[in-house]
Amino acid sequence: MTGGRFVRLNPFVANNARVFDYVTGGKDNYDADREAADWLMSAHPQLPRDFTKAQEFTRRAVRWLGRTGIDQFADLGTGIPRQPYLHEYAPGSRWAYVDNDLVVAAHAQALLQLGDGSQVVLADFTEADRLFEKLGHVLDLARPIGVVLGSVLDFLAKPAQLVEALTDRLTPGSHLVISHAASDIWPERSDALERTFNERARMELFPRSSEELRSLLAGWTVVAPGIMGVDRWQAPDMEPGDGRDIASEPLDPVIYHGVTARL
Repeated sequence: MTGGRFVRLNPFVANNARVFDYVTGGKDNYDADREAADWLMSAHPQLPRDFTKAQEFTRRAVRWLGRTGIDQFADLGTGIPRQPYLHEYAPGSRWAYVDNDLVVAAHAQALLQLGDGSQVVLADFTEADRLFEKLGHVLDLARPIGVVLGSVLDFLAKPAQLVEALTDRLTPGSHLVISHAASDIWPERSDALERTFNERARMELFPRSSEELRSLLAGWTVVAPGIMGVDRWQAPDMEPGDGRDIASEPLDPVIYHGVTARL
């Protein structure tokens, strides 16, 4: 899930895909990942809930995009997949699950059991030419694509390069589904989480404010209800029962969520 170069297995160094796996109850992790995750949860005890809610947001957004007619998706920074899988929320769609971690890609290949032309793609998504060359073997780049960016941009020091590539190469009608660490919802908690990521977990995290995110996404139109905390986001045309995983009480998340459209 990290950006830049391919990542090979090193069980003695924490890896954010495996850390997220552990925080959300998974078993595909090592002692170094669990130690890093424990440090993170000491800085922000609500992290398991926030990560789980982030996954639920992504599923709601994918379900909504499928209803609007998007039938092909690229999940950049797939991580270790957890059931229910994203493609199950847009039946009949084609997916490219992309990661630059060799072990994560192998896990995804084994777990997802994809059909209908969907594939797990090993690619460094900071190298736009190579990324889109590989995506073109799975998806029709001349048609709209839903791109999932869950905890990707906030691990990039210069995310504008990836966003600009997506803006330049995706056709009108494409959408981005974004989760990004927030620096201005609960600044004290965000600061503590960033320090813990960078110093204890040794994984660089770059939280950003809502204004920074809107500037980063200047070439895209933010879909209502906007970029906000996970407890508030819901699809514009939610049907009865769709909101069952939205918190009944306000949360205090440190992650922004939203959907943007390429018009």
